Amino acid sequence: MEELWQSVGVIRVFDGAIAIVTGGASGIGKALAVELAKRGCEVVLADLQIVHV
Repeated sequence: MEELWQSVGVIRVFDGAIAIVTGGASGIGKALAVELAKRGCEVVLADLQIVHV
């Protein structure tokens, strides 16, 4: 995943940022939400599926 972030030139530290991730229950949305949270971002998930995190 680190290579992906570097390849698109994304800022890698999100301390204090808030992200809304649609499709966050599974797949790419879930992976993105997890990665953003690891990097210090507060994450809000939106999805049609009901999940317990």
